[in-house]
Amino acid sequence: MMSSKNYILLVLAFLSLGCDTRSLKEIPKVPSGKLRYDIKHPSQKFFMPDELEEISGITYYKPGQIMCVQDEEGKVFLYNLNERKVSRRIRFAKDGDYEDLVSVGEEIYVAKSNGTLHHFVVTDDKMVNDDELDTPLTEDNDVEGICLDPVTQQLWIACKGDAGIKTDSLKGRAVYAYDLQSNTLNPKPVIFLASEDLESFVKPNLKQTKKKKVSFKPSAIAVNPLDKRIYLLAATGNLLVVLNRDGSIYEAIPLSPKVFRQPEGLCFSPEGDMFIASEGDGEVGYIVRFEYLK
Repeated sequence: MMSSKNYILLVLAFLSLGCDTRSLKEIPKVPSGKLRYDIKHPSQKFFMPDELEEISGITYYKPGQIMCVQDEEGKVFLYNLNERKVSRRIRFAKDGDYEDLVSVGEEIYVAKSNGTLHHFVVTDDKMVNDDELDTPLTEDNDVEGICLDPVTQQLWIACKGDAGIKTDSLKGRAVYAYDLQSNTLNPKPVIFLASEDLESFVKPNLKQTKKKKVSFKPSAIAVNPLDKRIYLLAATGNLLVVLNRDGSIYEAIPLSPKVFRQPEGLCFSPEGDMFIASEGDGEVGYIVRFEYLK
């Protein structure tokens, strides 16, 4: 049974998200910019248990199931969307700064902030043996996001920090490709978003002319399964930036703190629905779903 303290926290969290008194599904959905999603009005909200207050990454695992990771424990959590609860917990490594994860069938890859990848296969056990995969990325790159690109079948890794590797000096944000066949990282970014390109696109489109610089530090990455565009989510800067396959900016949408307290995780269902996870920041962590507007 839920304690009175947790009940009060859930009520306060719900109110703090600026929810309409009507059912979420009854609120008319209007596409945000060029996107087929209404970023201001989620279709559903799922409140996480206390152990996922610091939820840092999500991946669509199976129908009705989201796999989550938080940035302090070497453990993944399987969240059942229909039952609205964590159905499984799997320990894969000792505690550490784990930022995101991706499911490739039953194989799971978890990204650590220092660039190390943890790989394991889901079994019926509560504990599994993982492999640590080293990459040239370091703490200076501050890895925050990982996803599977359905076109190339490579893992794409987004950096919140330095764009270049070691001595390479790149001003902007970079995404690197990790080849699953050779277990190697391409030292050249597969996607590079130059600071000046972001500035020139964002300021006139988002009317941020009062700011000298646009702050954008990606916290998650995902590829939309329907149009194959690349979605970059940033808690620092409160932006959702969508790129074409050539790396050019397709759209940039500001994120309301009323809906996204601290957006850290992003994934899509095969049908195109978008899920975004926010850390609790002292309150309850949660996941919001945005239906694909056909």
